[in-house]
Amino acid sequence: AMDLTTAIKHAIDGQALLFLGSGFSYGAKPLVGDLFLTGRELAKYLSGKCGIVPPVDELNFAAQRYRKKFDDDQLVNELKNLFTASSVSESQKRFSEIPWRSIYTTNYDNVLEKAFAERRKKLVPITPDQDGREYTAKSNSVVHINGYIESLTPAMLSNSFKLTNTSYLTESFSKSNWSFLFRRSLETCRAVIFVGY
Repeated sequence: AMDLTTAIKHAIDGQALLFLGSGFSYGAKPLVGDLFLTGRELAKYLSGKCGIVPPVDELNFAAQRYRKKFDDDQLVNELKNLFTASSVSESQKRFSEIPWRSIYTTNYDNVLEKAFAERRKKLVPITPDQDGREYTAKSNSVVHINGYIESLTPAMLSNSFKLTNTSYLTESFSKSNWSFLFRRSLETCRAVIFVGY
């Protein structure tokens, strides 16, 4: 097994894949609320808004109930407020100093993009509905497996923006060309670093 110091050395050398989960966003602040919500917390939040007592922690169910009670535009606005960063931490900004081979995240939020921007670096957000072949040469990008908050529209709620508790091993991701690129990245990098997953 590889120790953390060796993995970090591979990352500094540009030979590591970074994989971010919801725990990475801890310490950043959203536009609304004090913390970024996990999938289960988002389910409880949305079901609470619908008056479901006790609130449920199944995100797909809670999101569908919210869409029935309110509308898709209202859900998009709610999600944008909950998952758009107003501030990021110093430790999150440090991730922009590493030349990552590739970056993948199950997060909807723009925490990493904001962290890069605050260090005057550009990070291109990509969603799996985009053609992976156009981005294979770009090292300054991050694939948002479940969807990206800044590009969210009501139409995306039914397909590319995944409001579900299941992780990135969803059917749509495994069938997309991103699945091939992800596996190829895993094979060619020297280390895979998971943060907050």
